Amino acid sequence: MSYNNLEIFNEEELFNTLEDYQKEIINEIGYSEKDSEEIAEIWLNASTSNTVAFGTRTGKKIFYENIKKEVIRFICDENSYVNERQKLFSKSDITHAFFINILTTAIAPVVGTSATFLTPVIVLFLISVGNVTKNAFCL
Repeated sequence: MSYNNLEIFNEEELFNTLEDYQKEIINEIGYSEKDSEEIAEIWLNASTSNTVAFGTRTGKKIFYENIKKEVIRFICDENSYVNERQKLFSKSDITHAFFINILTTAIAPVVGTSATFLTPVIVLFLISVGNVTKNAFCL
């Protein structure tokens, strides 16, 4: 896996970074029939009652948009998440699981939720992007 080529967007490998119970729930929601972003929003709608105190009062859609914005900042903005990016690049072989772990751990406190809750949303967002290069993603 290469961060610069963003081979991180491989659907099967990303999906396999999730815990079995998360995969099961996502499959029950309708993973094979629905768009990944739609599934992410359903995941948030089913669970955001626990996050209302953390800024989602104005709408769950805004919460999802904030998560996407932070993922894009993490990947594209060299001045954001500097320490976390250094930790990521300190490894010679970045696995999908390691990338997702660093990404969710970094973003969770910014959006006011736990990394465990956030992981499926981030994975589904990255799956929705598809296989692209970093330059195409960061335009």
